[in-house]
Amino acid sequence: MEMQKVKRKKQSLKGSTLVEVMVTMLIFSILMGALYMSMNVSQTAWAVNSAQIGLQRELRKAMEQMKKEIFETGSIAINDVPANGNWYPSIRIRRPAGLSANSSIVWQANMIQYILGGADLTELHQINSVGPTVDIVAHNIQSVQFRRQSETPDVVEVALVGEDATLKGDPLTYQLNFKIELRN
Repeated sequence: MEMQKVKRKKQSLKGSTLVEVMVTMLIFSILMGALYMSMNVSQTAWAVNSAQIGLQRELRKAMEQMKKEIFETGSIAINDVPANGNWYPSIRIRRPAGLSANSSIVWQANMIQYILGGADLTELHQINSVGPTVDIVAHNIQSVQFRRQSETPDVVEVALVGEDATLKGDPLTYQLNFKIELRN
């Protein structure tokens, strides 16, 4: 009986071989490498999506502001964008001030202009001719263009292009085109 206990103790004291340790380390290294790659891919995707959402937010903010302002104007109150189908880098508009005695629209004297500005020309500016005051509507705008067609002079087409970069420096570009039907 005593002999069996000694044999069992010897078997239980048996350690791992070098090959078993190396195989275990190899499997562990492969799992850790896969985990690292997965985290790296996820982090890159998060950074790209975050930058893309920010860029889209800036373009939508610019679109909403311009829609609100340009919608209120009329085709006779638009300067710098004739109805000839060509694209123009800025637009100047007048807003309605009210109605005259004969029920025709009276336009405000001041003009509002949308144009790229800033030190590196990547800010969409709204310039009010009274003052003049400059408001930054959106950032990271690469280009803005306006046009009207001769067949539809009461519709202003707008093309916005935004450009930004991820934290790793990868460039992102997003384009937003929309039409605004003039109210007056």
